[in-house]
Parts: sequence; C-alpha cells; structure tokens
Amino acid sequence: MKAKYPVEPFAIAMIMFTTTMKEATVVGIILLAAACLGCVLRSVPVSGGQWTNSILTGMLTAIGVYWAFKYIGIEPDGLQLAGITLLGLFTIRYVFLMRGRESADELVRESAIAYAMLMLMGYVRELLGNGTVFDTGVTEGAVVSAAYLKPAFGFIAAGIGLGLTNRILNRTAEDESLWTIVPMAVVFSPYVIGGVPELIGGLVGSGIALVAFMAVRGRLIFSLPEQYMRKLPVHLLSMGFIYMIMSAL
Repeated sequence: MKAKYPVEPFAIAMIMFTTTMKEATVVGIILLAAACLGCVLRSVPVSGGQWTNSILTGMLTAIGVYWAFKYIGIEPDGLQLAGITLLGLFTIRYVFLMRGRESADELVRESAIAYAMLMLMGYVRELLGNGTVFDTGVTEGAVVSAAYLKPAFGFIAAGIGLGLTNRILNRTAEDESLWTIVPMAVVFSPYVIGGVPELIGGLVGSGIALVAFMAVRGRLIFSLPEQYMRKLPVHLLSMGFIYMIMSAL
C-alpha cells in the first residue's frame, strides 16, 4: 500500500538536515505539523481551491523551518536555504496530491514513524561525523569521520531511513524518484570539473552523476528488492554509492 506520510519532504530532510540532531529535530517537527495542516486545509473551501491550500502549507513550512533555525541559533547558509526552499516546494506537491485520501490518524501515525527515523539518522550522522549529540561531546577517535556528514552518506541515510519507515508501516514509496534525485544532484554536485566556471563545472559533475544513476536505475528495474525498499529508498541508496565512488575519483 502506498505511504501516506510526506515521503519526498522527509527524503529531502534526511539527506540535507541530518548532520546535526538540532536540525533533524526542528525540521521533523515542522514537517509533521505541515502534513497535519495540509490534511486540515484540504477540506477548507477557499478561492483557488487545492492550489491555494497547497501553496499556503508549503510557504508556512519553509518560513517555519527558516525562523526555527534562527531561533535555535543556526544561521542558514546557501545550501540550507536551498534545502528549506525544496522542503516548501515538495510540501506544496504533497498537499496538492492528497486529494482527500489521507485520514488524520494514519497521517499522524506514519509521519511520527518517519520523524523517528529522521531523528535516528540525525543521531547516527552527528555522532559518527562530529562525535557529538546535540552539540555535546560523546566520543572521539578513529570512529569519528567528517565523511559521514557528506552528501553521499546523506543519500544512504535517506535510503535506509525511508526503507525502515516503510518496513515498519508495511508501505511502499511509489512516487517517481527523479523528483527527489534530480534537485539533490544539482544542489550537491559530487565534484566540480576544473578549467571552467565553477557553476558550469558543478552542473557537469551533477549531470555525470545523473547519467550514472539512470544506468543503475535501469538495472534495478530487473532486480527484486523487498517491497519496502522499492523505488525511492533503493534509488537513494544507489545514488549514495555513486557519490562515494565519484567523490573518490
């Protein structure tokens, strides 16, 4: 059965906002609230109908994340602003596609599980990447590596997190994975081609990563992953490994 929780916004959050527990906590709470708000607004008759309700929910999501970050002392940089914008856009898409099929009880229950996985990924990445939890030192030594904070592990964390969420809920992520993969590849280029302007070099690197992903994606069509890993989770895992390989070149 198709997942009811906002799969794509949580995928973006797991990739971009799990480097610290602070970010994961704030973004998860706001995504949970946004899903509930969208569920309520979908039945409110307003001028513009579903588009108005969707855009309103998406704008409130982006604004809420931005000011929540400012409140807890995080000054969003360019990449974080891009991630916040994508959260808003994907929330708009999610609410628009609801079409009255989600019950509030199911939505809250599924989103709560996704939030728990977001927190788990944030805990693991911050602990292994910085040796801290909520900015408090916990461990140090060979186990700690900044590599866990890089985009490759963000993709892997998102694939594992969504897969575990779907496994617990007995759901599948049936949306087209390219909606998530393409903007993430543009935001996080695996490397920048030298000898050309940085923007062009970054886009070329992103293009190469996407070509490699499409080749792997074509092979995955003939594989038989578990139902809860099909489409977006396994595609995110694949993209993570592609980024690991390309980053080492």
